[in-house]
Amino acid sequence: VIPRLDDTAQFDAAAVVVLQYSPAVVTTPVTVDLSTAVGILQSGQPDDGLAVAGQVVCISTEKLELVDWPVARLNLQEYKTRKGYDCLIIPQPESLREILAAHHPPDQPVYRLIADAAVGNPANYADWQRLQAAVTAILQQYADALYRQRRTAWENQRMVYKPLEAADPNFQFNAAEGSAAGQYRVRVSGENREELARQIKRLLEDCNALYRQDGADPLPRIHFDRHLYQPLLLSVPGESISLSPPGLNDGERDFVRDLRKFWAEKRGRLPADTEVFLLRNQSRGRGVGFYETRQFFPDFILWVKTGAAQRIIFVEPHGMRHELPYRSNEKATLHARLPQLAADLAQRSGGEPAVELDAFIVSRTPYAELSISFDDGSWSRKRFAENHILFRDGASGYDYLEIIFRVAGKGG
Repeated sequence: VIPRLDDTAQFDAAAVVVLQYSPAVVTTPVTVDLSTAVGILQSGQPDDGLAVAGQVVCISTEKLELVDWPVARLNLQEYKTRKGYDCLIIPQPESLREILAAHHPPDQPVYRLIADAAVGNPANYADWQRLQAAVTAILQQYADALYRQRRTAWENQRMVYKPLEAADPNFQFNAAEGSAAGQYRVRVSGENREELARQIKRLLEDCNALYRQDGADPLPRIHFDRHLYQPLLLSVPGESISLSPPGLNDGERDFVRDLRKFWAEKRGRLPADTEVFLLRNQSRGRGVGFYETRQFFPDFILWVKTGAAQRIIFVEPHGMRHELPYRSNEKATLHARLPQLAADLAQRSGGEPAVELDAFIVSRTPYAELSISFDDGSWSRKRFAENHILFRDGASGYDYLEIIFRVAGKGG
């Protein structure tokens, strides 16, 4: 089964979202970065450096009086139309001002504005223009956060478990009208495009090579018989071939290879009736997504089925070098929100067999680096595992897939 929105549910037709201040809109302040990147040429250095001119700026109540709020409202109306937020109501200008006036860091932060100090203390017309732009950008980000939060709450009340069928949007990428399956779109360009096109056409005629084994040029691909559709194409270096949907990146490819190896070598350590299925999760409304302040579509959905029970595990191979601290990190904390969602889904699904939802991040940033840069810089490998952040670095006695599969004796 798979968590999906009830087919009869239409958020824009049923909900009204008023853009106004609410303390519960987001768990973290919206971030707007208007800093200026400046190239620096240093004597004796082979490459230009990069400096960022900007600091955290708070717009005082006094400076908010300088903002042209009717113009800000008009800009938000245009933004609403562009984003397709049909049910979003943009109130009168005074209500918009109240959103920014409620900003009182650190106890009640509404936004985090990174900009030149003059934006918060304009001394001339150019500074005022930047203040106006900053306020507009904050309100746009706030509108995104509010809309997604309300949509999340609304959808969570209407999601149910459904059987995974061929008509699921995850299988229907680029599907032609009347087609029963999705299809890749492959575009070739450059001087060798005609030869590349011939190679691809020849590959299409070799079903064994295309659908049943790994391959390299012209379309690199990986074969794993537990993945629910074939072929599983990899990203192609260079610009001569482009794919839609994009091919797997290096982290996604490595995860599939690791899982394939684990299943081949260690499946005997799992209960005898265990079955495994993997599906690449699409985005942009096709895949299974989670909304808080941002849209998040984990890269893979992994089913581990044992008898009548099944775990649905969302896996995200992901570089963590520039991630937010754990408590403010919606990707990292997804696993903690899923048990309640699973209980609600089971109740609405009318006695669905036992289904557990879980999520993990497989960090592409090595443990040695992330352990000193993530959060407060004190996280041990065990603490990362307890919070469902894992590493594929092959440390002695550590196998991240054994943790995901809960192999006996492996607790992280």
